[in-house]
Amino acid sequence: MTPSGRCTHPSAAQDQWEGVWRYPCLKSYLHLAPTPMRRPLQSPALVNAFYDSLRPEQRETAQIMHRAILAAAPHLRPEVKWGNLCFMNDTDNVLALVLFKANAHLQVFNGVMLLSEFPELEGAGKGMRHVKFRYRQPVNEQLIRELTLGSLQALAVQQARHARAATRWGSERAQ
Repeated sequence: MTPSGRCTHPSAAQDQWEGVWRYPCLKSYLHLAPTPMRRPLQSPALVNAFYDSLRPEQRETAQIMHRAILAAAPHLRPEVKWGNLCFMNDTDNVLALVLFKANAHLQVFNGVMLLSEFPELEGAGKGMRHVKFRYRQPVNEQLIRELTLGSLQALAVQQARHARAATRWGSERAQ
């Protein structure tokens, strides 16, 4: 340590947490040590700004879809991610409203698990599926509520599987 109190240990800049206990000069960094991951809550103003940026027909359809999702699962937290409105269950992405020029998509992040129950789901790929809703046409709110509940049930099943697999293989916590 220099007279000015700065650490001269060569790895201090590279890895602050590795030698904290061996090098007293690093103890001043303990308040920066990694803690369990937390996401800052997004303010409702950001969600409102998302809606303010939409064309009137997009806004109307998106707000109807938003209300239907929260009617089925009021605990879901809306967040603006990737320029879209996502609905989070704790740290898991569940649904997203993705708005295009001619229609709005309700993306279901674990939609592949719901294909047998909901033939309306479209898309290809590993897990995500979507349902399209055209602007200025009635929105099937019942379908949105059922998809929301189905997605949450599938998420619970998926989390239970991961927990069982983690305990079966001797892991301390579920991945």
